[in-house]
Amino acid sequence: MRFSDRVRLARSEAILDAAQRVADRKGWPGVTIDDVASEAGVAKGTVYLHYDGKDGLMSALAERAVRQIVAVFDEEAHRDGDPLHQLRAIFRRLVGEVQSHRAVHTLAHCLSCQIATAREREVVLARPFSDVLTQFVRNGQARGALAADLDASAAAVTFVALALTPAWVLDSNPPIAALDDVWTIYERAIGAADTTREGKPSDGG
Repeated sequence: MRFSDRVRLARSEAILDAAQRVADRKGWPGVTIDDVASEAGVAKGTVYLHYDGKDGLMSALAERAVRQIVAVFDEEAHRDGDPLHQLRAIFRRLVGEVQSHRAVHTLAHCLSCQIATAREREVVLARPFSDVLTQFVRNGQARGALAADLDASAAAVTFVALALTPAWVLDSNPPIAALDDVWTIYERAIGAADTTREGKPSDGG
């Protein structure tokens, strides 16, 4: 990569980091390009050189979040072990991330509540994670560790919905015990019928 390209990439990331910090403080609906430029220490026009306004920043943040989620999934999924234990570990880590960052709350809210094109964009952005998770479920079924009659795509979508529960309940994180109970129901639904499972997201896995 040329030096000029590295500089441009570094500046784009710095602007994106600034946008996330502002969103953490103010909530995404309150973010302005002026705020982001000031936080990043650049001119307002520089932000527009890298991103197509606030929508462009939102899309870029969502894409980066999906990449980070896939990285978490890959790290846990490549560990040796029972698929249910791996899914539980991934769930626990993702819930922790969602509960720790207000920007994730507000970003999820904006992506889900805006116009139809934004909802369609959300589906496209989330597809890489949904695809790898669906394949993981299918692999678990082939090993006999997950229910054979399970719809793998539906199981993946449900997993994402559970992990994002704190993001849909803005400014009010559900008690972890409640998430534990919901996870236990999910785990029983996807586990192989002849296998006894225990444990919740708060267990050692």
